[in-house]
Amino acid sequence: MKETQGPISRAMDSLLDMHEKWIYDEPNPPDFAGIEIQTFCNSYPTFTDTNNLSLVTFLRYDGLGILFPGDVERSGWLALLEDASFRTILRSTSFLVASHHGRQSGYCAEVFDYCTPYLVIVSDARKQFATQEQDYSRHAQGVPWEGGGTRYVLSTRRDGMITITKDVGASWHVTTG
Repeated sequence: MKETQGPISRAMDSLLDMHEKWIYDEPNPPDFAGIEIQTFCNSYPTFTDTNNLSLVTFLRYDGLGILFPGDVERSGWLALLEDASFRTILRSTSFLVASHHGRQSGYCAEVFDYCTPYLVIVSDARKQFATQEQDYSRHAQGVPWEGGGTRYVLSTRRDGMITITKDVGASWHVTTG
């Protein structure tokens, strides 16, 4: 897995073992009151790096879709895009959390052939990458922002905690701070 960066840790070895052997669904899955969760991932050994083995998670609720891609990089995105069911659900993305903290390695323009989110959200700390504003902002629809203007990208570094609120039958609302 980490062929170029040293040996596989015990934790990663255990995760890979579970990934290869797990064949049962959860007998009593939790009820999230209308929230639908769908996950996708690339397979090992097709990919041998931890980033491209990230669990990509879609949350859907009352017409709102949020995509959490983990640290998937471009090659991982391209592999996922080969799956028709992935492309279909991608079309329902309202908000996209930028892969790999908005780094260039997690950016894949082809993803946006299937979705145009209202906002791209970057979860990051002190480091800022050019892709966070330059690349992602041109793919988002944008939302009118308090105090005027339109925002296309929000980041936890700049905006603090980002909250998306959605009640059944009502429109969504994004707040920061």
